[in-house]
Amino acid sequence: MTVKDLLKLSQKKTKHIIGLMSGTSLDGIDAVLIRVKGNSTKTKITKIAFGTYPFPLKMKEMMLKNAEYMGGNVTEICKLNFLIAHAYVKAVKNLC
Repeated sequence: MTVKDLLKLSQKKTKHIIGLMSGTSLDGIDAVLIRVKGNSTKTKITKIAFGTYPFPLKMKEMMLKNAEYMGGNVTEICKLNFLIAHAYVKAVKNLC
């Protein structure tokens, strides 16, 4: 995405935005879809949808193990890069 693309997006009157996060408990992914209308002091934000999508137990265990001091495994960490990305995609699809 270029700066020109971002400028074009910023000038839209209405935007739909998805926010995603997972806290340190690793219970799951929190996802929210909002609508943003206007800008500056006239901005109106409306929540459209919200959901929490749990991580599979084995994946959570792998994340916790690899977060421990001296508990990390390069192969598992590389695998987690893809597993976490797929979990976020699944959360977005479930939200929408």
